[in-house]
Amino acid sequence: MKDCDGLTITVICEPFIFLSNQEGIMTEDEDAILRRKKFDSEGLLELRSEVGYQAVKDGDGGIKAGYDEAVGSLPEIFVEDGGDGDPKSMRLVEDSERRVNWILLSVMVIAYSVLSLLVGIEFEAEIAIPTLLVLSIVGLILGERWIKNGDLHLLGIAWVIISMKVLYGASLELGNWHLGGLLPLNAEGVGIVLCGLVLFNVILSYRYDSDAVAAQATLVLLAVGSTAGSVAGEDGVIIMLLISIFLLHAIAIHKSSGNLASLGIASSNIWFGMHVVTGGFELGSLNVVALQNPLKLFIAIAMVNVANAYVATRFATSKNWFSDGLEALGIGKPGLWGVSVILSMLGALLVIGSVREEISFAFSIIVLLAVCYFSSYLVVRKSPRTEVFTIAGTAIALLLFEVILVETEIIQVALDPYWIFSAGGAMSLGLLLVRHQGIVSDTVLWTGSIGATCLILVMTPMEGSNSDRALLLIFALSFLHLLGGYFSIKRRSASLAGVAVLTPWLWPLVLIISNEVLMTLSARGGSTGITRFDSIGLDLEGFVIYLVLNSIFGAWMCSSFGQASLNISSGLVGSSEMSSALKQAEAFNLWNLALWIPLLTTIVLTLDGQLSGVDGAFVFGSVSLVHSSSSVIGIRKISTTSVPILIGVGG
Repeated sequence: MKDCDGLTITVICEPFIFLSNQEGIMTEDEDAILRRKKFDSEGLLELRSEVGYQAVKDGDGGIKAGYDEAVGSLPEIFVEDGGDGDPKSMRLVEDSERRVNWILLSVMVIAYSVLSLLVGIEFEAEIAIPTLLVLSIVGLILGERWIKNGDLHLLGIAWVIISMKVLYGASLELGNWHLGGLLPLNAEGVGIVLCGLVLFNVILSYRYDSDAVAAQATLVLLAVGSTAGSVAGEDGVIIMLLISIFLLHAIAIHKSSGNLASLGIASSNIWFGMHVVTGGFELGSLNVVALQNPLKLFIAIAMVNVANAYVATRFATSKNWFSDGLEALGIGKPGLWGVSVILSMLGALLVIGSVREEISFAFSIIVLLAVCYFSSYLVVRKSPRTEVFTIAGTAIALLLFEVILVETEIIQVALDPYWIFSAGGAMSLGLLLVRHQGIVSDTVLWTGSIGATCLILVMTPMEGSNSDRALLLIFALSFLHLLGGYFSIKRRSASLAGVAVLTPWLWPLVLIISNEVLMTLSARGGSTGITRFDSIGLDLEGFVIYLVLNSIFGAWMCSSFGQASLNISSGLVGSSEMSSALKQAEAFNLWNLALWIPLLTTIVLTLDGQLSGVDGAFVFGSVSLVHSSSSVIGIRKISTTSVPILIGVGG
């Protein structure tokens, strides 16, 4: 007898069964009758299942009264309600009604905002002020009522925010309206009213335990701080912005709110960058002044980013709006630390791009940001908090004190104080990196390398022929490549190695392509505002030497990562076959990329006029010679035709 282990259906696999005497033994006639009834029953059920037959029966088993076989089943015009409805259907009805109510009430909120705007613009103070007050009070009452309803809580919050917006808009017009001897108010009076409304807004945020209402209050306070220049000038703007940012962080800590923490980190540098980039503008009766004093701006940025680093460390894994938004877009769900710091860095780029003519000042800001956020990252990654913050905090405090002493001419030194800050900050950063580099992930290192390269290129103008800047750029990039190569070998990271090998050849290519795209777009649009740069802005001999040395550096790196290849299929659905074929052909092997990308870059540089024909041929031949020599001595995989042909052409 075969066993039943291989069966995939539920059956009784015993070969024999035993019927006990207690069950009794049926007579032959009874057994036959039962078998017949079972057969008839099974046949009827099987037939019904095949043809989909259903009998319409009433509760007693007969045909339902009033059923018309000819017409079929049609709904009655009136029915008698015999009891409660189906809970599921009632729930669907409630959900549908709630959606309709949401749409209607949202339209009402929008109409409310438009109405308040029209009232403030079209009517005089005698009518506008009481009307806006009534509108805001009604909105607050509606918010108070609906916030307590779990299904309408968010809509209630929206009404509170809209009502406060009406009050803020009305307060801004207090400097323009005329009402007897009371109005218009001067700039100080408008500022006091706005600050009072911000305080009321903060109280409401605690009453309703709403991060959105608190965010409105602090963002308005930032706006008030930006306009403090109308009264107190640049110093008043900096002080008010610092108060606003620290208040936002304090509320975030007190409420344990990751939403407010991420908002404060992301908006702080953006706000300072706005003041530096715009150069000042007018907002109603208030004036937004530019921040032009380097020392005051540097101190403010240092204080803000030290606070940002601490808050990012404290709320590193907290839930926040930015992460939820990126997750909703399908981009993944980065942590609070990552998304907030990236947004903060983007804001800092506004400042760096605006002051890049002062290269020492720009470098010092970059080093300051690196020390602040790298130390925060190390603590998040479980490095000893006391050790990391002691090194970073001591370095920033001493170097900032040095900048203040030199800039205020209390002490005299020959060097630029911002260069001293950059050098000291870089040493403290290197100390942290060496002591804790095992904790740092490869992803942070290679993305940081790319980001640092972009920062260096952004703050170094490509126009002109300043040999000092060109030399500084080459040295900075070379140091970055060597540092990346060192860590790639130490950590056995193919990603770091690939970035270190290919970055020297990719950034000139990206600059040229970007320039050509901009020129094409400006030509199609008829714009003459964009002028083509004639040179990358580097000393030609130094640039050629930079490229040749990087070809040797690339071969040395590839010798340690000969099996590395570009991970083109990461995260791509359905690309496994293509990836396998490309990997088998070794088209994206690091050795091949280190050959073809430099050759392509050299050709493009020569055709674009960045390299002369002689220099282009020299770089082309150097790359070919390096790879051919690597094949001859056995450290490079031998290519059947490409390397011999290339060395012939290059030579």
